[in-house]
Amino acid sequence: MAVLSGCKVVVVVPEGGKVVSESGAYVCNAGETCEIPVIDIFFDETFVAEPGGDYNFVHWQKAAKHFCGETVNACRLYTTLFEGFPALMAFLESDEKFYLRPIFLEKGGFDNQPANACFNPVWYEVGARFFIEDRSTIFSDYLATAPTIEIHQETEGLVEGRDEIDGRPAIKTSVDAISTWKPLTPLLPFGDQVSFIQGESYSEVNFVDRRVTQIASIVTSQAAESNDIPWGYEKTYTETLWKPGRLMRYDLMAGDSFSFTNSAVTHNETWAGAEHEVKDYESTVDVEIFYRGVETITVPAGTFQACRFESWVTSTDQGSEPISARPVISWYGVGNGVLLKTGSRGADGAAVTELLSASINGQPIIGIEN
Repeated sequence: MAVLSGCKVVVVVPEGGKVVSESGAYVCNAGETCEIPVIDIFFDETFVAEPGGDYNFVHWQKAAKHFCGETVNACRLYTTLFEGFPALMAFLESDEKFYLRPIFLEKGGFDNQPANACFNPVWYEVGARFFIEDRSTIFSDYLATAPTIEIHQETEGLVEGRDEIDGRPAIKTSVDAISTWKPLTPLLPFGDQVSFIQGESYSEVNFVDRRVTQIASIVTSQAAESNDIPWGYEKTYTETLWKPGRLMRYDLMAGDSFSFTNSAVTHNETWAGAEHEVKDYESTVDVEIFYRGVETITVPAGTFQACRFESWVTSTDQGSEPISARPVISWYGVGNGVLLKTGSRGADGAAVTELLSASINGQPIIGIEN
């Protein structure tokens, strides 16, 4: 039970179910964001998360300005105790927003192999070299869910060794990539756009507990034809530092989950023609990751046994309202640890990235036989 202290309740509902109030006054369906005004001391509603037939309700999401976080019961929100408290009454006249977001997980027949089946320490060994070729497809709901843009990227990487950033020891990995953006609709009247990418990633790796924590990244992207770029930026430079870090755990059994909160400090520079813009900002990120188990998936690189993780993220930029991203599903290959596929759906469309080919230390990543 939570005492409400805002003038709006924003109900954010992902795919997989709906949220209704016991009074019947409010219904927010899958994929919808519903704003409920709270204007007096008589607001008293109890909200129930109702999963669809192929989903389970796990709990209400815990994040900044979110009600009933990590509870599984109906969520009661009320203002009936506000009278006589000037500070609380002032909230009713403000523009404050508070959030309610259920987590629905799809039912499925997953193999119960532990996540450590997808931890490959070779990816973090000093001197390791890898090659990854993948393809991302972006779909827009504004274009009748048709594919809008295809991104083809080839990445070469090297684990350089022990280093230090922001006073913290880490394993440094450098990458060089070529990224080609291809418009797939005549509504985007421009040709292919090629960019060259250089990056560095700094991670703390616990080989015993099979945990990887990314603590920083530096990425530079330069358009190949900077004088004739039809959209976006000619060049971007981004430094991001996470505290305590973006955690990925492989010490999980099927059905386990973990959560963490990060502060992220970002320095971003962009160039477009004669314009050079610099932005420095901080944000807080609340993350919960569920490990579902192992399933068989097919991508252009082949058919693989893969560990499935589902990530639920809410970010709050300094001075802004929280933004809850739709869940991101990621599959990592059993035995090889390579990221085979990611998929997510947002308010305006969806994006899918699939592996085309990969190798590490010259050895190709090969799928299982059909």
